[in-house]
Amino acid sequence: MKNLGWKAALVLLAAVVGMARVVIFAAPPAASTMPALSTMPATSTRPAGAHASDGRLEANIALVGGKGAPARYEANEAVKVRFTVKNVSGAPLAIWARNCSWGHHVYFFEVVTESGSVVSLSEPPMTWEKNAPTPKDLAPGESFTVDLDLAKLAGWKPMPGKAWIRGVYQCKNEFKGQPDRPNLQAIWEGRLTTEPAETVFSHK
Repeated sequence: MKNLGWKAALVLLAAVVGMARVVIFAAPPAASTMPALSTMPATSTRPAGAHASDGRLEANIALVGGKGAPARYEANEAVKVRFTVKNVSGAPLAIWARNCSWGHHVYFFEVVTESGSVVSLSEPPMTWEKNAPTPKDLAPGESFTVDLDLAKLAGWKPMPGKAWIRGVYQCKNEFKGQPDRPNLQAIWEGRLTTEPAETVFSHK
């Protein structure tokens, strides 16, 4: 009986060791097979400069006026920005026309100051005598441009020093899916934020 007990103990020990081996070999390898972030391909296809595009519509801002490079604006000087949207697709595209509230309040700006604060600018409220949702058709390659003075926009304040201006073109088509508005179904909607354009404000 003692011999049988000793043999049983050996069998039990062998079984435990075998189970341990199974666990060890089932464990994942210590070395990671995930490639380093530096070796992964870039996924951004946004054009360089003060542009943004979703493949259908492209937004672009350009500083108008100012002196030097980057453009420097003195105190009480108009800070003019030319905002252009362009149909970069191969098919006709519609946007909101400028002469209605839907197409008037679609141009925004974000000004990042040297301190890192962000100042948001937008068109001030206005009263409309006549206001109806109006589309503007853009043929492939056609563009539409608006000149804006940042100093006249809501949210403007003196920002001395370097600053970086981003343009934001944001539209929403609240009439999409309404069968009684067939002329408004193809209007582009979305949000495009351009790369920043550097400038210097001498405002006090």
